[in-house]
Formats: sequence, C-alpha cells, structure tokens
Amino acid sequence: MAVDGARPPLEQYEKLLSGGMAGACAKTITAPLDRIKLLYQVDPSKTFSAKDALRRTSKIVRETGVLSLWRGNGLAMIHVIPYGALVYMTFDNYHTFLVDNAQLAPMPARFLAGSAAGASATMVAYPLDLLRARIMAHVGRGDKYEPGIFGALADISRREGLGSLWRGLNPTLVGIVPYAGISFCLFETSKVWVKDALGLTRDAEIPTVVRLSTGALAGLIAQSVTYPLHVVRRRMQVIEQPLPLAVASAAPAAHGAGGAHASAAPAFSVRNGAAAHGDVSAAARGAAESAVTSVSYTHLRAHETDSY
Repeated sequence: MAVDGARPPLEQYEKLLSGGMAGACAKTITAPLDRIKLLYQVDPSKTFSAKDALRRTSKIVRETGVLSLWRGNGLAMIHVIPYGALVYMTFDNYHTFLVDNAQLAPMPARFLAGSAAGASATMVAYPLDLLRARIMAHVGRGDKYEPGIFGALADISRREGLGSLWRGLNPTLVGIVPYAGISFCLFETSKVWVKDALGLTRDAEIPTVVRLSTGALAGLIAQSVTYPLHVVRRRMQVIEQPLPLAVASAAPAAHGAGGAHASAAPAFSVRNGAAAHGDVSAAARGAAESAVTSVSYTHLRAHETDSY
C-alpha cells in the first residue's frame, strides 16, 4: 500500500537524471581533494603527509591559481554524470532482477547488484576517466592535448593507439567490483536498519546527518579495501606509450611482462605504503564523495517509499 505523499518508483530516465545530478554534486565538492590524491597516486616517489599535501596545494594555488584545484572538473562532469546515471539506474535494474528472479537474500542482492552496476558504468565511461586523470596530473600551464573532449581523445588515440583509452581497465574493474558492491550494500542496508530503529517508512525521513554519516562510513570502508587498486589504475592511466587495443586492459606494452603487477609493485613497496593504503587524502575524499552522493541521490528520490 502506498504511503501518503509517496508515488510509484522513478522511471528509468528519472533514475538516470537523479544519479547524474548526485554524482555531479559530489564530484564538484570533493574536486580539490581528488586533485591532491591523484598527484600522490601517480608519483611513486612521494609519501603522503598532511604537511606535504598542504605544501603541494599551496604550490598549485601560487603557480596556477586557486581554480586550478578544480582542473579537469569540467571534464569530470562529462565522466561522472553518465557514470553516476548508469550506476544508479543499473543498480535498480540488477537488484530487481536478483531479488525477483534469482530470489537472493537482501544483502547479497545489494552487493552483487552494486558490483554489476559499478562494472557496467565503468566500462562505458572509462575513456573519459582516463582523460580526466591525464589532465588533472598535468601541473604546468597550457593544454596537454587538442582542445575539446573528442579532440583530446582522438589525440591520445593517434599518439598511443586506440587501446590506450582503456589502459588499466582490468585493475579498475577488479577494484570497482568490491568497491561498488560494498558501498551499495552497506549504505542500503544501513538505511533499512535506521528506519527500523527510528520507526520510519521512507528514506526521505532519515535525518540528513544520519544519511551523511552512513554514506561516509560506507565510502570509507569501500575505499580502504580497494584503494591499492586505484593507485595501480591511476599510474597506468597516466603512462603515455603506444598500446594496442588487444592489450589495453593488462597493459604489458607499458609495464613489461608483469603487466599490472609491475605497476602494483611500487604501490605496495614499504617506502610507499602510505601512498598505497594509508593515504588520508584518499580516505577523506572517498568518504566525502560517498556521503554527498548518497544524500543527494536519496533526496532526489525523496518521494519514493521503499529501500532495498
């Protein structure tokens, strides 16, 4: 039975719009943290510390202006809007299928649906994520590639081969499957627990601070578990060497016979342990982005009744 003030579930296009808008809000707010995090990810010689992060931030602001902390954010919107739209829409569809057809229990269904949604959206939007990483890692003045999104992608393809647009896809998928699964599972499950504890009927009734907290915790846990693979992905993305399409995801041409393992080696070294798994900037960015995205998306779907 419908709850007063509620309406039927969103249409597919409404889910696309809601997911895209939520992702855009979160990415814009956390862009400076994302920029600093990426600089540590792609530079194996640097170990994170709060003092060094502040020094790097000050240097960027001093040399290229405060708005440069949002460098690549316009492109990030081009990436994160379709990514967020697809991941939230496909999560709903995958979850419905798993519950109605596979008859899975709620928590496994949330995890598998989140994992599948993250993988699907990643494969579609990956070239834009790679281009964003290249632009954000560029610290000098002037443009690195031809102007325009399509011009830049064509420039990379011309210089390095079409396969380079998917460089590092394998470690990305290995990372996004548990990340999206854990994040969706924890957040959606926590909403059910909170509503039961507070006697609520709709997600929109959950206090904003609670939604922020649960979203941040879900993002923090998911980010902590999968962060080393994000380091591998970023280091592979910013390598500029010719790469055939057939080996794009493993990238042996760029990393030798070890492929992704060669990229992982410096990420897991003793000297760079903080860069691989203790980067406070990454943890803060992951928690903040997850919190803002979760709250934004829930708010945009405020008139619906049910959690998953």
